[in-house]
Amino acid sequence: NTKEFNSFKSFEIDKISSWLNDKAEQKEISIKEDAEELLIERIGNNLRQFDTELDKLKLIAYPQKTITKKMVEQICISNQDVFNITKNLMLGEKDKALLEFKKLLDFRYPLEIISVIQTMLRQWIIVKSVSSNLEITKMTGLKDGRIYHLQKDLRNISLKDLIKLKENLFDVEYRIKAGEVLDINSEVE
Repeated sequence: NTKEFNSFKSFEIDKISSWLNDKAEQKEISIKEDAEELLIERIGNNLRQFDTELDKLKLIAYPQKTITKKMVEQICISNQDVFNITKNLMLGEKDKALLEFKKLLDFRYPLEIISVIQTMLRQWIIVKSVSSNLEITKMTGLKDGRIYHLQKDLRNISLKDLIKLKENLFDVEYRIKAGEVLDINSEVE
């Protein structure tokens, strides 16, 4: 009973947005723009998860047919914990990062967590290394307000550390997918 979904890169925000709106229309619901932005921010490019979340949101919205930002905040799994993992790592608080990771394991598979962190790190690296907001938007699809907040949050984090973490996660992901790892959770930790 599986469904096949297209695949979009995480920075193809316009394609994800269009797909999301088409899927919502198929489910006979609509989604407000701020709710859509939050949903994309929380989920990334996982179309299967979007489909599942839209089903949940449709039930929550009933008898209304419009999905609001408040509904998304209440119902959908947040990438905030993934953000906290990465931020804690960058601040050298590895024990806190590990606690956040372990909390997420109740909801997500380790490779899914790594994927979300890799997407965040890619955006962070672009935000840290590109000076023009217009260029950042072209490369990531992020809006000016989000860019401003990311620049503020990343002020004390070095670009070198972000790149090193991305490289380490890539190596872990490769070893897991290559079957070189027996205990995936420990390897990610």
